[in-house]
Amino acid sequence: MDLEGSTSRRNKKVFYNLLEIYPHDLQFFADPPHLDLPIDEFEKLAMERMHVLRIIQQASSVKGHQLLSNGWVNCISEALKEFRLNDYNLIIMNCGSAQSEASCAVRRRDHISHYILRLVYCRSEELRRWFLARETELFNLKCKMLKEEEIDKFLSFNKLNLSPISQQEKGDLRISLLYSTKNFNFDTDFYKVQFSDVPYLVKKKQVLLKDGFAIIPKKDLIHYIANNFKKMLRQALLMMIVYVNCY
Repeated sequence: MDLEGSTSRRNKKVFYNLLEIYPHDLQFFADPPHLDLPIDEFEKLAMERMHVLRIIQQASSVKGHQLLSNGWVNCISEALKEFRLNDYNLIIMNCGSAQSEASCAVRRRDHISHYILRLVYCRSEELRRWFLARETELFNLKCKMLKEEEIDKFLSFNKLNLSPISQQEKGDLRISLLYSTKNFNFDTDFYKVQFSDVPYLVKKKQVLLKDGFAIIPKKDLIHYIANNFKKMLRQALLMMIVYVNCY
């Protein structure tokens, strides 16, 4: 009997199953994980994620860095290295869709730890508000590190079907886009989304608004994605408290 070959095939099957569940470092956490963890690992995952969320909070509230600024990113990166939070340093600073067993294992731990804290922080309005803010900042940080091709992959994996506006429409809007879009590049694709789906860009006045829509370049789709995450998580936390109160 070829035990070595049989084990190798099983390992490959496990890996491909994980890759199907976790194709990308960026996750919406739409579905709860399947897990059977010893209590010490459960506690370790929860404590590590809490540490990361506090690092992110301190980067802006204590050290005064503006959200999404280079200083903010560097401050968080240095802290992750200092405290040897290697999983988070990998999944944040190299956010993408690497196809390796190590990457899938990190994504699985990211998924599980998010749900552990979701369960803890759903119990009051104050806790929910804190958790929502910190997890949204973490999600934004991951988004900021994405290359454009990884944005495309994330949209595809999550079936977010967005089509760029036509070259004709982009040409018609060229002057308006030039004055409203930060680091304007006519060669990039632009997308039309509901203005309410990109509140960060609207607040910063870094977007063209037209007929109730925002016209945004591909690089700014991260704000659309992050706002979707925030809305989904806010609703999920409210649903979670209903579930918890039933038990």
